[in-house]
Amino acid sequence: MARRLKVKSTAVRYLIGVHVRAPKDNLMQGSLIVASPRLDKGIFARTVALVTEHNRRGTTGVVLNRTSTTTVEDLMHKIGMHGHPPYNDLVHMGGPINETAIQMLHTNDWYSASTNVINDTFSISHDNFMLEKMAMNNTPQEWIMLAGSAGWAPGQLESELDEDLWLTIDANPAIVFSSKKDELWNIAIEIYSHQMVESFF
Repeated sequence: MARRLKVKSTAVRYLIGVHVRAPKDNLMQGSLIVASPRLDKGIFARTVALVTEHNRRGTTGVVLNRTSTTTVEDLMHKIGMHGHPPYNDLVHMGGPINETAIQMLHTNDWYSASTNVINDTFSISHDNFMLEKMAMNNTPQEWIMLAGSAGWAPGQLESELDEDLWLTIDANPAIVFSSKKDELWNIAIEIYSHQMVESFF
């Protein structure tokens, strides 16, 4: 379930005026990509996304800080699943690709028939069996439900990193499953700014 994070301040104004190129070798499965303040228009402005797959065929990911008005409870009722504990978490809008395709990002203590392991911490599942398990109150320790995903062609995201459109930071459950989605971008920018400062010492 979602966590709450504390945020003290932001470094947005600072990063707008600084060349903040994120090293491309930081781009890997399970890392977070954060829209740079320079990426201030379009569907990815002020987004934070988890990279779910990164290889020679390209990159896929899911946006973490866009929520819909549909609850997981609503979703399960629509497919005829009743009698389970109420799931009032909102379904997240994971990206513009296959916007009606439902998947769950979760911790590695749980699996379903379609589960793909992202790294040592995170996995992603996308089948009806996962919903059946949830209907029996069988859930991961932490999870978020998503509709849709994001994708980049081979080399595309690396080019966007070179253009200072994205920043990369390490992912951990406290960030990924934070309940403060409206503040997540600011939190991620602040984390990146701290990483920049620490890299000089």
